[in-house]
Amino acid sequence: MALWRELFKAEGAPEEAPTFGDYQVVEKIAQGRLSALYRGTHTKTGEVAAIKVLSDYGCRVADKLTRKLKKDWEGSRALKLQHRNVVRTIACGKEHGCYYILMEFLPGGNLSDLLRSHSPALDGKRLEVLRQATRGLEYVHACGVIHRDICPRNVMLSAYGVAKLIDFGVAADRGDRIRNTGQRTGRPAYMAPELIRTNHFDDRTDIYAMGVSLYEAATGKRPFHVADDTFKALSAVLNAEAPAPRQVRASISPRLEAVIQKAMAANPTRRYRSATELLADLEGISDGDL
Repeated sequence: MALWRELFKAEGAPEEAPTFGDYQVVEKIAQGRLSALYRGTHTKTGEVAAIKVLSDYGCRVADKLTRKLKKDWEGSRALKLQHRNVVRTIACGKEHGCYYILMEFLPGGNLSDLLRSHSPALDGKRLEVLRQATRGLEYVHACGVIHRDICPRNVMLSAYGVAKLIDFGVAADRGDRIRNTGQRTGRPAYMAPELIRTNHFDDRTDIYAMGVSLYEAATGKRPFHVADDTFKALSAVLNAEAPAPRQVRASISPRLEAVIQKAMAANPTRRYRSATELLADLEGISDGDL
């Protein structure tokens, strides 16, 4: 695992940058517990791609999914998803003892960072970006996949401003019950109450997370003002009542507020039953409703 240790150094790429498929690692973009993300270039054409390399821990999770549970790991599942609003996966495999995924490179940044920096890329487009992300979610659900980690950080923009869902690292097939796989189930601030209580997930779990994302895009704040990955965050989702969007930003239209509140209803039976239903109510709503 010497290469793995080099890949996951604190900064930069290994001195002798490895190749995955036909792409060579150029520089590190981000790093997490399960994986690191790199920018890479095709060794012959120079085409730029994103290279996701699973950590040692991530590889153990992938091995358990494929060998013991006989399920697709993230790369195999992502290859099957082809939609304008879902990140395009080029190839995946295992080289140098590491699982890797080659994906289209998305230089437009993620929605979380764009919202935080008040990026002009979102001027007049905040709700359109999330509408496009919901179209991607509608397609993913039609394929029988539950994302389980919907949040603004996992919505990225292409060079042309097209919104795409990314990161299927904790996705599961509809009807699965994931236990003891070592996988996290999302960021606490976006986790539906039933997911926290019982680890139950379905389409409405993702819809709740999309509702929280809509709330954040519309108001500029999360409904529960606590840090991720803490007991306080989970407790707030379960026990606190989020301020109505119009209490936070008075200019929000009543119809947009109604969509957000229905999407993130604490009781899943009161939420939209599908992304298709959510999309129907989002049609005609724009940044003019903010």
